[in-house]
Amino acid sequence: VYFLIECRPLMGKTFSINETVVYSGHGVGVIKEIVQKTVANEVIDYYVIYLPDSDMTMWVPQSQTEALGVRAMISPEMAREALKFLSEVNEPVIMDWKARYQKNMQLFKSGDIKNTAVVLKSLYRRSKVKELPIQERKLYEASYHIFQDEIVAVLGLPEREVEEMIHIAIEPVGEEEVVKISKKSLTMESDEDEIDVDDEIDEDM
Repeated sequence: VYFLIECRPLMGKTFSINETVVYSGHGVGVIKEIVQKTVANEVIDYYVIYLPDSDMTMWVPQSQTEALGVRAMISPEMAREALKFLSEVNEPVIMDWKARYQKNMQLFKSGDIKNTAVVLKSLYRRSKVKELPIQERKLYEASYHIFQDEIVAVLGLPEREVEEMIHIAIEPVGEEEVVKISKKSLTMESDEDEIDVDDEIDEDM
């Protein structure tokens, strides 16, 4: 599956073929090609980014990388800082779920790993009080996997080891076991009003 992203006249960052990058809202990917395509009589350079976790290929205009949240991987030092931040951050939980969802979606779309940590931690804490509606559960899963995948790629550690590191960061030792996450689709029922989180995540990308 591949997607062609609409081009707008902006400046973008420069990446190389085979470079690993993070695509905000989508996860860790690899620049497979840099190609040219004519759109409306204009020749546009595209990064062809393969996202192994979702088995998708995205065509992102070079001029749009920054606006669309395509960024370089963080450093190992920053990865360790992000794990420490995850253990320490305790943002107040917004009780109104729609306001909470919109705030968390904005943080998630920013692509910043610490913002992703805020979403992950706050939704986990909320899930300890009350079961998350399906759209927030999807956002929780997405933030968990994007956070985890970048830490795995940067530190070169096994996925299971990083899962344990995240577990320790969000659930102090001795308390109830962390909610387990599956990369398979999750079926849940909720009596809350639904918002399509997949459309929300892809919107404006």
